[in-house]
Amino acid sequence: MNLALATDFVTRQLTQKLPANMIYHSAAHTLKDVLPACLRLAQHYSLTQEQNTLLATAALFHDLGYLQQYDNNEIIGAQWASQVLPEMGYNSEQIKAIAQLILVTALPQRPISLLEQIICDADLDSLWRQDFLQRSKDLCLELSYHNQYCDNKQWWLSQIKFLQGHQYFCEAEKQRRIDGKQRNIDLMHQLVAIS
Repeated sequence: MNLALATDFVTRQLTQKLPANMIYHSAAHTLKDVLPACLRLAQHYSLTQEQNTLLATAALFHDLGYLQQYDNNEIIGAQWASQVLPEMGYNSEQIKAIAQLILVTALPQRPISLLEQIICDADLDSLWRQDFLQRSKDLCLELSYHNQYCDNKQWWLSQIKFLQGHQYFCEAEKQRRIDGKQRNIDLMHQLVAIS
């Protein structure tokens, strides 16, 4: 498995072909949010080198489907992985595992294995972070470009509902992430109150 080739391929695709209106699901979301979060969370577990590579590869490909369609993009991302990864030294069993990791990131997330839990938590890593408010605004703007109206008060109410219904799956850093998410819920309640 050549992770460097996969990284170069995905980086080129996302930076050169992703539409400019993909403000939230940007190259930075994959390369600077999800991939590092996967690697950070994975460090808490005794994963094999192969498991780490499968996880990192899935993180790279998880939103590549946005190059072709907005809804149900995970299926397209899994197809991309199936098409290009054989040329990068991945075997059919590894590609099947990567495709499953990509598919499980679709909402609502229902991970079973530890690797699935890690990628799902990494994909929504911003929910607990201090940059959540800006990332949420980015998502609202992106949705507006895709024919989904985004009213401030209704948006914050929907985000509160989403965060309250969301759960982290893997135990690594769980309390810190729960506390950060609660801080963001409290902040959104304040925004609703002044809207």
